[in-house]
Amino acid sequence: MLPEYRQHGDLDIGVLDIHLNNLLKLIQSLDLQVFYCLDQQLWPLPSPQALSELPAKVHNFWVADSTAFRFEVLAYGTRGDTVVFRRNPNISWPITDFVIESEGHRWLNPIVTYTFKITNADFRYKDQQDVDQLTHGLRVVLQDNAQ
Repeated sequence: MLPEYRQHGDLDIGVLDIHLNNLLKLIQSLDLQVFYCLDQQLWPLPSPQALSELPAKVHNFWVADSTAFRFEVLAYGTRGDTVVFRRNPNISWPITDFVIESEGHRWLNPIVTYTFKITNADFRYKDQQDVDQLTHGLRVVLQDNAQ
């Protein structure tokens, strides 16, 4: 039986750290406000140039218009042609495997999502729902390809 998809209340946009400055410049040029998350608190980012002054542990940015937060930008660290897993720098992926392209859209590789979910220190019910869905989906894909 297929696990039910969980409703998601937000939109996350992933970006490699090497492209973060350009993305934030574009966002701010659209009259949107950018906030960075530090120690579970949001702070206004005055300009993309201020990125160099932020602590290395800052990787989440929230984007708002004049009425509400609209989406989150998640920055992924790189080293050369490799994306480094911030929770354990011994784990990494080639950039070419980090993203999967399908029908003209780019998606974060589900294995990366799975790795983030199962290493979350604050593992929540919604994370378990996502892991169930990812695990089931992978089984279905592998069975379909085996036939």
